[in-house]
Amino acid sequence: MPARGARRPRLPWQSASSRQPSSSVRSVTRSPSNVTKPPNNGPRGDAPGPSPIPTPPTPEERRKVTRRIDLIYGIALFVMGIVATISSMTALTENALAAQAAAMFEQYEAGDYVRADGLAWISLAGIIVHPLNYALWLWIALGRWRAEKLAAWCAIVGAIVGWLMSTLLVTAALMMHPQLTDAVLKQAGLGG
Repeated sequence: MPARGARRPRLPWQSASSRQPSSSVRSVTRSPSNVTKPPNNGPRGDAPGPSPIPTPPTPEERRKVTRRIDLIYGIALFVMGIVATISSMTALTENALAAQAAAMFEQYEAGDYVRADGLAWISLAGIIVHPLNYALWLWIALGRWRAEKLAAWCAIVGAIVGWLMSTLLVTAALMMHPQLTDAVLKQAGLGG
């Protein structure tokens, strides 16, 4: 063992700089005052880089994103609403209502089908009311979007109202045939 303070011999695979200091060499501690920060040679220079944790969006940014998503969904729903309105209008023509009633007469064995007198008025009401329903809810939605409010729900409410109108008009057309109503109730076990 070498004497205290003597240098250790260098081994062949060690470089001169990799030798371990002897115990007599005191380690120098660095204080923050004598430590210099290495220069930032990145693409931004000395400017701070992006934060590792993204900052949460501001309430205004959230409102903008929400309104944009609402607009996209609303437009898609109103485009589908055009198709649904046209389908409802064609299902409520006088011939379509007569075909539905004739099929039910045959299904419930209610006798021979005779076209009811007021069927044309019910058909006309369906053909007029559906586009008006669509236009009303589109107008409400456009007003809300201009006021920067959410309005996609207008298309959904319009669809529900349109479905209810179609159901009521078809039911009214079928109720014009009392013998069909009696046959349906009889088959359901509610009539005598």
